Amino acid sequence: MRMPQCLRSALALLWLASLWCAGCSTPRASVGVSLVNVALTEATVQGTAAVFKVRLQNESVYPLVVERATYRFFLDGGLVGEGSVREPVGLRESSPAECTVTVRLADPALVERVRTLIARGRVNYKIESRLGSGQLDTEDLVTLKTTGTGTVDLH
Repeated sequence: MRMPQCLRSALALLWLASLWCAGCSTPRASVGVSLVNVALTEATVQGTAAVFKVRLQNESVYPLVVERATYRFFLDGGLVGEGSVREPVGLRESSPAECTVTVRLADPALVERVRTLIARGRVNYKIESRLGSGQLDTEDLVTLKTTGTGTVDLH
């Protein structure tokens, strides 16, 4: 005995709807990024570096590990540079953690611009980041793209 066409269509739609709902229930990793501080190192043979202290905020109810990260830093609208972190950072559920990112500044004019901005005491920032992250209880590693903007008081 064959199943009527309308019943087969209804079952197919029900099956597709259940797949869609299962996909919606998959937990998504979400991490916010903000600037805590920026400082310049003393000039060395390798040049001067800007040291950015970054706060990562786990916006998920699941613990995450950021395995690797790449950041692009903008201060008052101008690109300062890029830096990366290879040490894992653990983020408990709905909690923050901080990391330090060093950016080499080869251009003396850029060093002077950053020095002036730091001396002002308040700076507008934008951070574009790519975070390689996974949940603590899984082997899945996903790349999260996130942007943080704001103003930071440096004193």
